[in-house]
Formats: sequence, C-alpha cells, structure tokens
Amino acid sequence: MIDFYLNHIVEHVLPDSSKVTVLPSLFWHNLSLRQHAFDSEDEKLMSDEQKMDAKFGDLLDFVADFDLHEFDYIVVPVNEWEHWSLAVICHPFTAKARTVIFDSQLTADLNNLQNMATLIESFMKYSYEKRTGSATSFAFPCVLPQRMPQQTNNFDCGVFIAEFARRFLLSPPKDLDTFDFAKEYPDFSTATKRAEMQRVVLSLSTNRARWHPLVELLNGYNTAAPHRAL
Repeated sequence: MIDFYLNHIVEHVLPDSSKVTVLPSLFWHNLSLRQHAFDSEDEKLMSDEQKMDAKFGDLLDFVADFDLHEFDYIVVPVNEWEHWSLAVICHPFTAKARTVIFDSQLTADLNNLQNMATLIESFMKYSYEKRTGSATSFAFPCVLPQRMPQQTNNFDCGVFIAEFARRFLLSPPKDLDTFDFAKEYPDFSTATKRAEMQRVVLSLSTNRARWHPLVELLNGYNTAAPHRAL
C-alpha cells in the first residue's frame, strides 16, 4: 500500500514527475539485511572492496535502470519493527545533497535515524563509484525536520509518511538545513488521509487505464526490478 501510494503521488499528484523517483520498500529491507550478511570472522578476511560489494552489490539492480543524477528527489520508504518512516535523498551528488528523514514516532535516541541516513549515503557513494569508476566527495548530511508532527497511537505511521511525502514533494523547503516542518506546513493534518488513500485504491476498479502502468510497476517489485519514474 505504501509503495502504491508513494508512486501515485509522483505519477498523479506532482505537476512534474520527471525529477522524482520512488524506490520500493523492498530496497530498504534488502539493504538493511545485507549489512549483517557475514560474520566478523569472514569480515576479517575481506578487503575493503569485498566488504562494500557484500553489503551493497546486490542492491545495484534497484538503480541500474536510471542515472541517479537525473533526479532531484529519491524517495525511500523504510519499514523496521513494523514501523514506517521515510527517507528522501535530495539533490544527489551536488553541494545541496541532503538525506531528509521523516518519522512520526520519534524517541529521545535519534541514533537509529542518523544510522539510516549514513547507510543510505554509503550506498549512494558505492553506486556512484561502481557506475563511474571514481569516488565522489559529496556527502549526504542527515536532516531531521524540526517540529515534525507525531502520531498519538501505534498504527498511523503509514498514514503520516504518506502525507509527509505529499507535502514535501509538492512544496520542498528552500533551505533544508533550517527545515521547520510546522513552519513550512502549518495546516498539516492526517485526519482524512486514511479515507483519501482508500478512495485512491478503490479508483483502481473504475479507471483501469490510468492505473495500469503503476500496477505493472509494483508487480515488478516482487522480482526486485529496478524502478524509475514512468
């Protein structure tokens, strides 16, 4: 559902979908699993290049079909411990590159979110080096928006990240380093979001031509096919 709705935002809500792409939630699942694919004894026998290949090599299929430079925003849905959060890679491989993390259930310990951004940065640098044959000096500093709305229950995380994504992609802040969510989107609300998402899904049956390309794309996720904006 999250993959479906995020792609719906890009394809049917944004005025220009050519500068935004969404990686499937399967991408993060595989990325996080690969970090523990070998034990410490194996790691001692590996070169630095072998370690990077073991951690990230299998993930290149997700970005093999497009140039990461093509996009201003790369959206990465994250599901860990049955909780959804969202990472948006902004302006990759430029001086403005940032990884913005959205989470509606923040805790006092933000290390996990920083680690998420660091892992994404490592993958982006790895993919760049594999494609170009040279390393990149650009970093992807983590941005955690100030005054981010928080859920008051244990089940609305998906609803929140869906609306986080819609608001941000429709109207990105000019200065990510001073990103104050409440200031940028003072009327933020998820009160009707679940009903809206339900209407979007139900429209599948009434407008098949509109949804067919997106459904085909999502079906391809089951085989970990690479994705780009349609």
